[in-house]
Amino acid sequence: MSAKTVGFVGLGVMGLPMARNVIRGGHAVVGFDLNPAVLKELAAADGRVVDSPAAAARGSDLVITMVPNPEDVEDVVLGKDGIADGIENGALVVVMSTIDPPSSIRVHDRLRARGIRMIEAPVTRSSQHAIDGELGILVGGEAQDLEVARPVLDCIGTDITHCGPIGTGSAMKLVNNMLMMTTQTATGEALTYGLKAGLSLETLHEVLGGTLASNATLHGPMKNVARRHFEPGFMVRLGQKDLRLAVKYASELGAMAHLGSVTHQMLAQANARGFGAEDTSAVVKLYEEAAGVEIREEV
Repeated sequence: MSAKTVGFVGLGVMGLPMARNVIRGGHAVVGFDLNPAVLKELAAADGRVVDSPAAAARGSDLVITMVPNPEDVEDVVLGKDGIADGIENGALVVVMSTIDPPSSIRVHDRLRARGIRMIEAPVTRSSQHAIDGELGILVGGEAQDLEVARPVLDCIGTDITHCGPIGTGSAMKLVNNMLMMTTQTATGEALTYGLKAGLSLETLHEVLGGTLASNATLHGPMKNVARRHFEPGFMVRLGQKDLRLAVKYASELGAMAHLGSVTHQMLAQANARGFGAEDTSAVVKLYEEAAGVEIREEV
């Protein structure tokens, strides 16, 4: 494997550990972020710090974006001193941010008009998986471009799925997150309801875990809730953003997303209540307050 130079734009909770793993994989990383603190951390991990997305792109073989919103992606890729202004020598843009398919297609088409290649590669799983290099990666774009990026993506994740052309990676991410957060919210609702009805948490887990009601959030995030651990694997405010994009895109397609819409409203309420930086499982606090009970392990 030949080492690559990788530009990284966005070094937050997910981006910084991803960049560190790329460095550990033997590649050079050139990084930009608006937060000086994370730039110091990148430098400490042997990354090179620069002062703009264009500078991160200059001389890089591929450039990864890990910024939160569609408008952020458009800004860092196509705006003043953006990636498109610095990219050279046929380098590849890899948009790993979670955005909606129309935005992804729009950025792709504008880059293609300038002779610049792009794939989308949003990630699944938690911040701990980012640290461990065990993310899932959902790729939309040309298969040959995925193969160019694969040596770097292999440093970031363990499961790379080529979903199809541009737009399908983003669509798959929105579908995944809508189902995950809807299931998690419904599970928290059910546990709170059960406790209010006088059932023990032990009985609820025993019965629900052995029927078709069983799901991964019951055995993962809800176990953390019972320990009152709300450190973010995925923050409420980012979940709210993803569900907003998912519901909007469903509406544009003419698909029904009623449960996703309710989950989005719950996340929005949790964010407004000050839980935005906590794990998405913190939505359960709204149910707990309404019922006057708390999901907590017995001690």
